[in-house]
Amino acid sequence: MRMGPLCGEIRLDLLRPLVSKLQNERFEPLDFGCQTILVDTFDGYSPDIDVIVSRVDGVYGRPVIHDLDQPDPQEPECLEET
Repeated sequence: MRMGPLCGEIRLDLLRPLVSKLQNERFEPLDFGCQTILVDTFDGYSPDIDVIVSRVDGVYGRPVIHDLDQPDPQEPECLEET
């Protein structure tokens, strides 16, 4: 069992080239024709998560929540029947 292809040093010998390849190759981000943000997750988030959220919010222009509660000036007011 210990000499099987997925055990001990044999397994490590098979995995070392793959690990080396993944560590040494740099991959370029896919080009979707939109803004990107590079985030390093080696030790937490760099930039900080607040900066990431702010950048995403800036791209999508999310409305402030209280603006959603305001009546639409284009809509006629509802009249109650008396």
